[in-house]
Amino acid sequence: MSLFLDASLAVVLADYVGTDPSGKFSLIGGGLNVLGVGPDGNTAPHYLAAWVELPGRYAGVQFSISLSLWDEDTGSVVQVPRGPGLAPEALRIQQLAVAQRIYIDGVPVPEETSVRAHFAIGFMTGLPLVPGHRYSWRAEIDGQRKKGWRTDYYLLPLPQPPIVGGPAGPADIAGHTTDEIDDEIVD
Repeated sequence: MSLFLDASLAVVLADYVGTDPSGKFSLIGGGLNVLGVGPDGNTAPHYLAAWVELPGRYAGVQFSISLSLWDEDTGSVVQVPRGPGLAPEALRIQQLAVAQRIYIDGVPVPEETSVRAHFAIGFMTGLPLVPGHRYSWRAEIDGQRKKGWRTDYYLLPLPQPPIVGGPAGPADIAGHTTDEIDDEIVD
């Protein structure tokens, strides 16, 4: 019996995630893989959801689940500020979970039915990430990870503001002379 080997785990980003006691998620805008940047420089608000499904024999078993945010362009765990004068720390979320049976009043659910543990977290003010980078949330159970236990996304680059004013022509650009331009004009 190996919880790690028997576990199925899913990670998803969404605009909104709600959970209920029966182990269900309500997702709005689920499956995000591109996020925008707000006027404050943080990502757009979003939610992270993860759920673990196990065979029924794991009902009541406790395990740890953790998620780490990785910058795929630098190959490192994202570091976030903690406050003035404090060193940044890795963005990791961890909690102890217990796989729970689903109980429905008056309806028998077979003991062989799979059991689940789930959680969701909202980043209502966004996250201070580098625009134009690729990111992934990587999940682990009891310190072990499988290749597919992740979700990837891209943070859009900041929009470029329109250029107002600027040089009236090549002669106004530093380092250019009008002689170079006049030599190229042929009547």
